[in-house]
Amino acid sequence: MDTLVLCFHRVADPAHGGRSRLAISPDDFAAVLDRVGRAREFVPLEDLASASSTPRAVVTFDDGYLDNLSLALPILEARGIPATFFLSTGFIDTDLLFPPDALDGLSNAPPGSLTDELRALLTDGYWQGLERLVQSPTERYWRLLKSARDVARESLLAEDPTRRPMTLSEVRQLAASPGATLGPHTVSHRRLSALSTQEALREMEDSARWLAKKSLAHVSYFAYPFGQIGDISAELSREIRARSYEPLTTLPATATAITRLRLGKWGTPRLSIGPLEVERLGLLLRLLPVVSALPRTWLRLLIARRGMLGG
Repeated sequence: MDTLVLCFHRVADPAHGGRSRLAISPDDFAAVLDRVGRAREFVPLEDLASASSTPRAVVTFDDGYLDNLSLALPILEARGIPATFFLSTGFIDTDLLFPPDALDGLSNAPPGSLTDELRALLTDGYWQGLERLVQSPTERYWRLLKSARDVARESLLAEDPTRRPMTLSEVRQLAASPGATLGPHTVSHRRLSALSTQEALREMEDSARWLAKKSLAHVSYFAYPFGQIGDISAELSREIRARSYEPLTTLPATATAITRLRLGKWGTPRLSIGPLEVERLGLLLRLLPVVSALPRTWLRLLIARRGMLGG
């Protein structure tokens, strides 16, 4: 039977989600869980590899925002739903902002507060600036994020204090919940397709190593940043599996025998849920079994859509 793996990022006021639209409200989060739970049994991510005679669902979160602990976890605990939280470990226990938030803050900052390098990042607007940032070489990437922090952090957190990465203490609180598990999501959350295979592999290994060094048990799964066509690599996924981790994408399909055969060279598919998906949840839940049965056609459509959106 099929398994629907859900991918969330933030549970917070959608107005504070920025242009990347990563945030859904607590009420919408609860409604999604209840809607899915009426048709599927929620199971831990680790059960994904086992066979089942009933439809199942899995909850995952990417990045490591504070609201995962303060707002999402109580809703999950109240329903007895397990979840895995994938952390971009280079942000945990720092005062940095994740890239989409850093760029939002810069876009709203007084022009005179920006360095020449930050102004150049925004020359062609938010989305092009975000692409430049997440494809930057390591040293420049962290330098830009530190500069953005100095300009944007105070104003963003004044509006929404949960729009930041968790501290290590907060991660430990999260991990102490009986239904919560952790997983690696790279160190830097850059677009891995912009890196060499070896650099990208180190991102996975170093994030897993950080979790182990902090004595935080983690699952043998790895969540790709972004995770769409163009962000993922069959070669990298082979290397990840050679290290006993299963890669997770955000190719929107359910995990079935057919999708494992046709999409499996990249990893296990997940449905990413943001405000747009919440609005169309009923349609998506009806459509997913259809497209999951036709993965080659669905993949061609996803590739075409990626091309129309500019890569």
